[in-house]
Amino acid sequence: MNPRASCELFVRFSDCDPLGHLYNVRYLDYLFDGRDQHVAENYPLLRDEMRSRQRNWVIVSTDIRYLAPVRHGDRVRIESSLVKVERHGVKLEIAMLDAASGHLKSLLWSQLRFVDLERNIIVNHSVHIQAFFDGVRLHTEAVSLDQRIRELKAMSTLA
Repeated sequence: MNPRASCELFVRFSDCDPLGHLYNVRYLDYLFDGRDQHVAENYPLLRDEMRSRQRNWVIVSTDIRYLAPVRHGDRVRIESSLVKVERHGVKLEIAMLDAASGHLKSLLWSQLRFVDLERNIIVNHSVHIQAFFDGVRLHTEAVSLDQRIRELKAMSTLA
């Protein structure tokens, strides 16, 4: 199973300011829309759990870095992966890169908790979901978003 799903998106005119730069809030839309596409296309177990409407992952915090401008007409690649897995949640990483060059445009980490929506409480993952997450988790030594950015930049200079 691919630990780092990927898709490409085209930056639309309506998502940009008068100077043609992507609005900061729209970065979030592109990043999470990309992740939604990744789940739909690559992870049927997660897609089915989310569609059940009984339990779902709820974002409890998000940290994002805007590293380079994104402009109207740009083609960006959205990549996502899990960088930390716990019994009751995950840390999700979503990166936006220039589709042609692979240059990192932004990086986001979100902490998600698994919630029983009927009882409104945090619950543990099922054995099947936990095993799946353990199998697709991306291994990184970074404990902060800034460390992860340095790690990714070092990896791109080695390639």
